[in-house]
Parts: sequence; C-alpha cells; structure tokens
Amino acid sequence: MIKMEGVCFKYDKTDILNDINLTIGVGEQILLIGANGSGKSTLLSLLAGLYTPYKGKITIDDLDYKIHEREIKKIVGIMFQENLGFKHSKVIEILKFFDVLNDSNNSLDEVMKLTNIFSLKDKKIGLLSGGERQKVALAISLLGNPKYLLLDEPMSALDVPSRKEFISIIKKLKDQNKSIIMVSHILEDLQDCFSKVALVKDTQIKYYGEINKLLENLEYKYVVEITNYKDSVDLKIFEKFRHDEAGNMYIYCKSDADLEEVYRIFGKVGLKTNAISLNDIFYLSD
Repeated sequence: MIKMEGVCFKYDKTDILNDINLTIGVGEQILLIGANGSGKSTLLSLLAGLYTPYKGKITIDDLDYKIHEREIKKIVGIMFQENLGFKHSKVIEILKFFDVLNDSNNSLDEVMKLTNIFSLKDKKIGLLSGGERQKVALAISLLGNPKYLLLDEPMSALDVPSRKEFISIIKKLKDQNKSIIMVSHILEDLQDCFSKVALVKDTQIKYYGEINKLLENLEYKYVVEITNYKDSVDLKIFEKFRHDEAGNMYIYCKSDADLEEVYRIFGKVGLKTNAISLNDIFYLSD
C-alpha cells in the first residue's frame, strides 16, 4: 500500500502541493489528472523518491522513504517523459544493462513478450519510432518485476495506433493485478483501465475516488460536438463551451432542457451528442 500523509512540496518558495493525503491499495490502478502545472507529475516524482517533501510522510508497504529508500526502489518501477537516450545502443543491450542494474527477477523474454518488442531487440534506440521507444521504456520499468508502476505521460507523443497498443499493454498489467499510478492528459479510452482517479488542482487533490462516481456528481451531463463550427450564434448564451484547434465546437449541457435548447438553435443535423466522459474533466473542473 502507498500512503501520502500531509505531504507538502515547494519549488523556489512556491507551493506546488499542499496537504496531500492519498492511499493507494495493492492492485489498484490510479489515474492522476489535472491541468498543466497542477503538480501531478511532481506528485509522481515524490512517490518515485526523486523529490523530498518539506512536510508530511510517504510510505510504501509501510516503509518510509527517509529510511528505506533502497528497499522501496526495488518494488517501484518508474517511467518518465524524458527521452530514452542511448541512441547508438541496441534495444537488447539496454534491456540487459538495466536487467543487471535492477538485479531483475523478471525474465527478459517475458518482458519483451508483454510489451511486444521482440522484433525490435536488434534495432538501435535512435532508429525507433516514438511509440517503439515508449514500449522499450515501459519494458525497462518492468524489469525488476515491480509491485508498483509509476507512469508519467506515457502516451503524450504517440499516434492513435501506438496509443491503442500501449493501452492494451496497460490492460494486461491490470489483469496481472499490478498497481499502476499514471499521469496523463490524454484520457480517451482510459476509463476501462483505471479503477480510480485523483484530480489535482490548486496544489491539492480535489477529488479521489471511483471514476464513475466523479462523472455522476458532475453538474454537466452532456456534451454536443459541432463539427467545423462557423456559425454567428453568440455562444455566451451557453454557460460552458470550448473549441479545439480543428475548429470544432463543444457545448456542455446540464439537463435535457439545455440539450433541447442547443438542438433548437443549431438543429440536430451534423451534431454529435455524448454523455460526459473522463475526457471532459479538464474543461469542467476550471
């Protein structure tokens, strides 16, 4: 079990995290979400032992980082955003290096099979695609057969096919009862992979619990997508809306009556209506 009790962290006298209390059970899959700069990656770094809180306590399996750092790092696997490096080394060479470094009790073949990188083992790191490098980085984090896996934005640079493959690997790890704590701003298709979500905002965890309960308690119930929005309607009549870089408009509705009002103004042709999903949390938590 992972426990954070009253954890506070500052950077250059600026509060990044304040009074963080979090308990993560064995075999749970937790998604850390929040706006850019909210402190979610810092929280993950604290769990990884890369930062030290100025106040509070972090324990993993009842071991205190301040006393048992070496023991803790044997049961925690870490995958961060930074580039993998080792551009001129072969994949198998890097895996063997980290295998020895971690004193791994996990078979290299098992890890390569799980992450689907057998075909890459003789390729140089510098020649791999972004998705392939991420799979290798994940394989490295699994070499010590860690009980807990910390993933920081593992899908940020992936195209859609690579993202789907990565999600399938996460589902396999979930089936193995692996504890996973993942930071991601890409939330599409992740609801089935994670049991709980922690929403980090204004230096604190504003919500921690089941994803479905978070969605049920939201004020907004529907989102209407208008493709290639070019209308002259004054959108300020709606309480919550946004647009994306492709020119699509998204209008959020609290009730069936609000939804009917959108239909009355725009008509139903060309509109796509969905129930609020995890992907909308960023825009509704402002």
